[in-house]
Amino acid sequence: MKLYAGIDLHSNNNYLAIIDEQDQRVYQKRLPNEPDVVLAELACQSALKIDPPSASKIDPPQAVFFSY
Repeated sequence: MKLYAGIDLHSNNNYLAIIDEQDQRVYQKRLPNEPDVVLAELACQSALKIDPPSASKIDPPQAVFFSY
């Protein structure tokens, strides 16, 4: 199953949401703006093997969506 994540970034926190292929929300949470925390949540929720200290090694996303 593919999962898609979106992050709404604010000055002191962010809102992380993850949906599945059927556009069903499977996760949503407000998090602090700390890369290790966000990557740990993504790894936990999607069963990805992400090592937070190696965040710079993660491939860039294929698509990014913004709403204002």
